[in-house]
Amino acid sequence: MQTITLLVVLSSFLAQQPPAKLTVETIATPGSHGVVRIALWRNATGFPKGQPFRSASVEMTDGKAVSTFGDLEPGAYAVSAYYDKNNNGKLDQNLVTKPTEPYGFSNDARGTFGPPSFQEAQFALSQDGRTITVHLK
Repeated sequence: MQTITLLVVLSSFLAQQPPAKLTVETIATPGSHGVVRIALWRNATGFPKGQPFRSASVEMTDGKAVSTFGDLEPGAYAVSAYYDKNNNGKLDQNLVTKPTEPYGFSNDARGTFGPPSFQEAQFALSQDGRTITVHLK
């Protein structure tokens, strides 16, 4: 009976833990203004071109934009972001599929011949939350 009581108390305590928050700061060329599109990925499935776990569009002022994702479980995540210069809702590319708008990933990960892997961009989010910076190049 004591074991059951302990499990009930423990699960009640865990259920009361506040969700974690992730703040994403994106940095581009100073003086840049417009929309930054940020995607939050929970795992490698679809990263970085599929359907993200969550996404946000935020205004950039003087080369900086900040977005906060709340109600997150602790764990591994990755972020991709781009500066949508023409505000068309997509990362523009040239004929050989090289992006023509500034973009970046968490950990400032860069792929050699294409985007980085989820593992290269992933970071740990603890219960205490976290702030990361993504440089758009």
